Amino acid sequence: MGPAELLLILLIPVSVVATVVITRSQRPAGSTDASAEIAELRRLLLDRDAVKPSPTPSPAASPAATDPAAVAEARRAAETIVSEARTQAAAITSQAQAEASSVAASAQSDALAVRRDAELAANAAAADAKAKAEEDVRSLRADLERREQRLAEREERLDAEQSRLEARDRELAAVEADIARKKAELEDVEEERRLILERTAGMTAADAKSELVRSIENQAKREAAVIVRDIEADAKETGEERARKIVTLAIQRVASEQTAESVVSVLHLPSDDMKGRIIGREGRNIRAYEQITGVNLIIDDTPEAVLLSCFDPVRREVG
Repeated sequence: MGPAELLLILLIPVSVVATVVITRSQRPAGSTDASAEIAELRRLLLDRDAVKPSPTPSPAASPAATDPAAVAEARRAAETIVSEARTQAAAITSQAQAEASSVAASAQSDALAVRRDAELAANAAAADAKAKAEEDVRSLRADLERREQRLAEREERLDAEQSRLEARDRELAAVEADIARKKAELEDVEEERRLILERTAGMTAADAKSELVRSIENQAKREAAVIVRDIEADAKETGEERARKIVTLAIQRVASEQTAESVVSVLHLPSDDMKGRIIGREGRNIRAYEQITGVNLIIDDTPEAVLLSCFDPVRREVG
């Protein structure tokens, strides 16, 4: 193996460390993924082991390739680089472990804080639910107490009403008993009065009843005869009045046109000035004329004519 290949092999760890450092420098601030860094370092070391120098020496190797002093110098340089690389790797590993511990502690602290907050929220929710449940229970209890109080008051009123009704029933029973007693006393008094009347009148109750029935019957017959006579007179008077009314209605309906033609005559005048002289002062001439002739004089708006109305045609012609 030549000094160049040995130098290449020794420089691989340096390149690995440099890569890790560059990778860490390119990460954003606050990133502390130590496990990822360690995994990356292991991967680069495995890649280093996989690199193998070619077993065939280069035909163009320089004469210094076989110089022991150069090889020793290269080896010392490589060991120095490897030692520095190991120191940096140890420092990186220690820092990664410290950061991992810090991240774990922070995560644990955050988890504890989250757990504590969750417990506080759960306790607050449980307290609220308990308070609400207790409030509901108090409300229901108060409602039940009010209902029980109303029921107790209603029962008291019902008991008082029942007591009053029972007292009323007792009073009614006493009144009924008193009425029955007084009724019995009245029956006894009536029987005694009947006996006294029988002794006074000298006849029995049956005889008195028969006499009373006969007298009432005679009186009823007399009153019935008077009522029948009054009814007959009223019926006769009403019948005549209704008959006259019926005949009058029949005459008015059937003979109205014929009557108007046979009882009215038209008297023509020379002029309308004659109407004023016929009427006279305040109608005196008309009243005198009707009183003397018995004919009704009708003066209307008919020009140069007056009407003479009378059922008697002779009087009408005389008029």
